[in-house]
Amino acid sequence: MADSIEQLEGTLAGSIDERERVITLNQLSGHLLQIDPQRSLRLAEEAHALALSTGDRPGEASSLRAIAHGHDTLSDYLSAMTHARRAHALFRKMNDRTGVADALISIGIIARGMTDVGVAMSAFSEALELFREQDDRARMAAAYNNIGTIHSGIGNLSEALEAYLVSIRLYEEVGDELSVAIITGNIGNIHYYLGDFDTSLGYHHRSLELARRLGNTYSEALSLGNISSIHKARGEYQAAFNAVARELEIFQTLGEKHYEAVAHLKIAMLHDLQGDSRSAVGEMRAAAKIAVEIGSRDTYVDAQFRIGVLHRDGGEFRQALTALKSGLAMAEEAKLLKPEMELREVLADVCASLGDFPEAYRHLQRCDTLRRDIFSEDRRRAIAEMQARFDVERAGRERELSRLKSEHRAELAERRSRDLTSMANHLAQKNTFLQKLRRDVVGLSERHPEGKKALDEILRSIAEHSSDDEEWRRFDQEFQRVHHDFIAMLSERCPRLTPSELKLCALLKSNLSNKEIARLLSVSMRNVESHRYAIRRKLGLTSDINLASYLAGLQIARGDAPRSRDCAPPGLEEHTFPPSPGPSGAS
Repeated sequence: MADSIEQLEGTLAGSIDERERVITLNQLSGHLLQIDPQRSLRLAEEAHALALSTGDRPGEASSLRAIAHGHDTLSDYLSAMTHARRAHALFRKMNDRTGVADALISIGIIARGMTDVGVAMSAFSEALELFREQDDRARMAAAYNNIGTIHSGIGNLSEALEAYLVSIRLYEEVGDELSVAIITGNIGNIHYYLGDFDTSLGYHHRSLELARRLGNTYSEALSLGNISSIHKARGEYQAAFNAVARELEIFQTLGEKHYEAVAHLKIAMLHDLQGDSRSAVGEMRAAAKIAVEIGSRDTYVDAQFRIGVLHRDGGEFRQALTALKSGLAMAEEAKLLKPEMELREVLADVCASLGDFPEAYRHLQRCDTLRRDIFSEDRRRAIAEMQARFDVERAGRERELSRLKSEHRAELAERRSRDLTSMANHLAQKNTFLQKLRRDVVGLSERHPEGKKALDEILRSIAEHSSDDEEWRRFDQEFQRVHHDFIAMLSERCPRLTPSELKLCALLKSNLSNKEIARLLSVSMRNVESHRYAIRRKLGLTSDINLASYLAGLQIARGDAPRSRDCAPPGLEEHTFPPSPGPSGAS
């Protein structure tokens, strides 16, 4: 990639006409997209201004796509979508069907980043039809890859696998071995999501071998990152470290700052899992420094959050406060609601530990507001995902029957889940009532010592009912009926979880809030939150992954429930094509 950049810069320095200059600026913008997104955007804007001044409409449209990808990389999705739609409209005016289809791919990529999967799927499907009309098999393959990514993101794993297999067949037909390597990696990801780590590892090693044979170090690095994640999931930390260390080395050589920062975070997690907090903090600081350089606000927030948690867990509350406040400022600026909520939760704990209870209370109050906002946003996304599933349904009795059966299973699972939640709430209410009754009896005993013996009998009876193993046994039986071998699966995946933490996971799985769990277990809210932090850390979850959603995702390998996007296992890299602004940019 470095040679290509030098060649393009050399072309720009030479004597070329204005239309050729627009093309070269757009190409250079595409090459710099991940390395230096700010410069990439400036080059695309320069190309657009030049195209406008010379009346170069094809160059103007291509520049608008390049600008859209620049804003998308910088997470400015609204600006990105505006420019992509302008490009789409301009290509349509010129009756450039290939340009229209490429612009639709850009719209789909941006919508996917906005988690608007309905719009993304519609754009990719429309682009696919246009590519099919032109029998452009390479672009058809790229569209199928993007469609597979959408299916994967909303948990339609069989549909994702089907799309990837069509994509890989088309790429084999046109002889594009590098793309075959990329799709091979995506198929490996599907098996990872299904919990079949051995098969997943096999696919990623094949992808790695292809990338190395072709000399494509970018794809090699992505494959190494996925291989590292699989070894990490299997507890093979040294093998995971070896793979991610090579990944980091490659991205440093390529100048891929974003992926370099991500690799530092992966290494940090491995150090943390092995108890080396000092090294973990060092890697996280390296990631945060790079994030500042490239303007990656979410990566910076994630790094500061992790640094704060490690300092908090080590009793270094002042250092934790500094890191968390820095991350919070960025999260607020970028309007990252979930990271802000998690930062404030930890900040509340740190402030309380430092004796600043008013500040801790302020953070918790803000957390409540954020939680409501996030719930509303999650509902919107859930509706969008359901709409996306509807949009991608194909005509035909067999597929329709399959969809209806799937909906029936989901409805049955939801009804059973509601019954389970009702049972848990009943236990919580009973516990609350018995605790109050016990306090009242103790008060009577103190005021009327002559009746102490009879009142003690009542207290013993209350204690027996409070620890009624039969009710808990029935709850456990119902939980096992609804969620099958969830506890066994979770214990197998993370043996470090204690019985108390496993019990808390079961209650989270039953859709209980922290408050309801605290009432049920007769513990404080802070105790519940501390357990949640411990569980997240042991599972190695990043700040953008919802714990309850992740726990729900553990059942997906058995086909028991729809998969949420939040359930994607942490650390796995989705193989995608770096978007470029030129005609071949169907990523």
